[in-house]
Amino acid sequence: MRSHVALRVAIIILVVTAAIASAVFTYKGTTPSAAAPADPRAVAENYVRQNLTQLGLIESDISDSVISDAYETKHNGVTHVYFQQRLGGIQVLTGILNTNVTKDGQVFGIGNRFVPHLAETANTSVPQITAQQAVNVAAADLALPSATQLIVQQPATGPDQQVVFAKNALSMVPIKARLQYFPVRAGARLVWDVQLQPDSNHYWHVEVDAVDSRVIRKFNLVKNDSYKVYEWPAESPKH
Repeated sequence: MRSHVALRVAIIILVVTAAIASAVFTYKGTTPSAAAPADPRAVAENYVRQNLTQLGLIESDISDSVISDAYETKHNGVTHVYFQQRLGGIQVLTGILNTNVTKDGQVFGIGNRFVPHLAETANTSVPQITAQQAVNVAAADLALPSATQLIVQQPATGPDQQVVFAKNALSMVPIKARLQYFPVRAGARLVWDVQLQPDSNHYWHVEVDAVDSRVIRKFNLVKNDSYKVYEWPAESPKH
């Protein structure tokens, strides 16, 4: 009797051992991999939201911001993320906040040019002069002939009311005008950003106050020796 029991136990052990061996050598699955790295954009956004006080900002200062650029430096894997500040869909001129995110999700090297308490300190969201009037103000400031009639090539669209006028005696390329906020010591002022190119040596951005028609700033984007036009303000060093 005992010999039969011993035999049965031995058979069971052999079957179980064979099953285990079969499972070990026929398994085709993969070992668990390391967790996928977090999206640098999400890391940057989360960092900004968690550090508003240190950045001197409040929630409304970033609620309408957008990522204007993000790119990776290949040799070290650092991703550079740039945020553009906006209010009601209208961009803040030079209102850029940039972060650097390492491959393992660490954030360093913050640059912050956001206007703090923007919604409270912006003078208005409604222009008191038209885009055409702003173009004429810019032309007068640049000592160009007055544009008595501007032909609309692309009608105003979007929150910034960007409009494109056909090229004429004022500009060898179509004239653009759009609303922006211009940072000032007490906050920001609504301006018309007028872009025109009267000749090959000048491509002007003229910031015309959208309330009192003053020219707040003008900037020539042409590098004379190469006739190259640069975007201004630059959103990131690669531009």
